[in-house]
Amino acid sequence: EVMEAAEVHRPDGRVLPVKVIKNLTGHSIGPYKIHDGKSLPAVNTGGQVRMLAGELWAVETFGSVGGVGYVANGGNCSHFMRPSSAAPNSMQRSALSSKALSLLELIDNRF
Repeated sequence: EVMEAAEVHRPDGRVLPVKVIKNLTGHSIGPYKIHDGKSLPAVNTGGQVRMLAGELWAVETFGSVGGVGYVANGGNCSHFMRPSSAAPNSMQRSALSSKALSLLELIDNRF
């Protein structure tokens, strides 16, 4: 609510509303694992996940002007994380671009 109450005033006089990106979240952080399994949405999702004493969290909010409030696969990717437990399943692989799949293959072969 707070983020979407903001607006950006451009030098050309246009005023753009800020929209929260609903499918990017903060996350719990564990030893040697930056994304440790729990998500912290920037919007109310009705979820029941709770922060516990002693946990470490990355509280991240992501906003956009002129967008639709969601991130979709397309264009250049600036973030890439190799899952630590197992190879990506078919659903995860289907979300990757051909360049990301090539990078994943390179990482798998070298490391």
